[in-house]
Amino acid sequence: MPGASRPFGGKDTASLDLQFTRARVILTATFVGIMAFMLLLSGGITREVFSYRLEYRIRRVRSVPYTPVVEMWIGSQPQEVQDDLLYVLVIVNGALLGMAGVLGYVLAGVTLRPIRESYDRQRRFISDASHELRTPLSILQAGLENEKDMAKQPEEADRVNSHLEEVSRMGMLVSDLLTLSRLDEEGVARERRTIVDLSSLVQEAANRFSSLAQTRGVQIKTSVPEKEIHVLADRELLMQAIGNILKNAIAYNKPGGSVTASLLEKKGKAWLRIEDTGLGLAPDETARIFERFYRVDKSRSRESGGSGLGLAITKSILDRHEGTIEMESKKGEGTVVTMTLSVHGGA
Repeated sequence: MPGASRPFGGKDTASLDLQFTRARVILTATFVGIMAFMLLLSGGITREVFSYRLEYRIRRVRSVPYTPVVEMWIGSQPQEVQDDLLYVLVIVNGALLGMAGVLGYVLAGVTLRPIRESYDRQRRFISDASHELRTPLSILQAGLENEKDMAKQPEEADRVNSHLEEVSRMGMLVSDLLTLSRLDEEGVARERRTIVDLSSLVQEAANRFSSLAQTRGVQIKTSVPEKEIHVLADRELLMQAIGNILKNAIAYNKPGGSVTASLLEKKGKAWLRIEDTGLGLAPDETARIFERFYRVDKSRSRESGGSGLGLAITKSILDRHEGTIEMESKKGEGTVVTMTLSVHGGA
């Protein structure tokens, strides 16, 4: 579908750990580049000054009376002396540049260490806080459910239902925060990765959301090949990623609209394309849609119980599986989300 397009989730936006490493390498490369420029400039100036001084001395030697010693000096060919100087400059400056690279990498690590430690503390805080919130939320939900059962007046029941919705929404937010925290901290453990048939997984995800689609008056369709397409992945996380996209495609669709999930294999990659005929997004919204806590329509997100973390989780899951996710959207016409993963054993 034509419209605003921006890729997400490729190698440039892997994990935050990788981003710290990339920042360190960039700082090192910048430092080495500056040093290389300075050494080249220094070497060039040194060679020019040395050449000038050498020619000056030769002219002085030529001005003295002829002797065999003078003839020997003049015949030593100044160009060879200049080449020797250039050779020495390259060797010495190359060694210095290598030392500058090592020193720059160490200094970059020292520079980024406070930022890394601050990020780690923040990540641990979010994880610990999310864990601690689960128990009181469960207790609060149980108490409200009991209160709802004992409610005698419709107004009282409505009030309790409203509170239950807020507790449920908070529970979903806590669960999403825990998922993001685990993905940031642990990634996808190798032992949890298994060979997954993506064809059956897509069909299963569509079946899981068929009731929601029917409730919203949206038709959900799938187009998957008969043969199995295998990927090496954490099945539960991959189901969550696909489910998040399908849920959004249904929730932000039009009555009588449709959602189509198409899967194909091409050049060793599995391509999953989820297209809807929904509300669509403006270009500036598309550019930010995978940011954490970003919600295009806060009122609609609140109505659907969204936390603003679903697409961020999806992107993070694809990142941890060395996959990609791209979105194309046009306001009022619909959205296309394309996910790719490497086929297990593919060419």
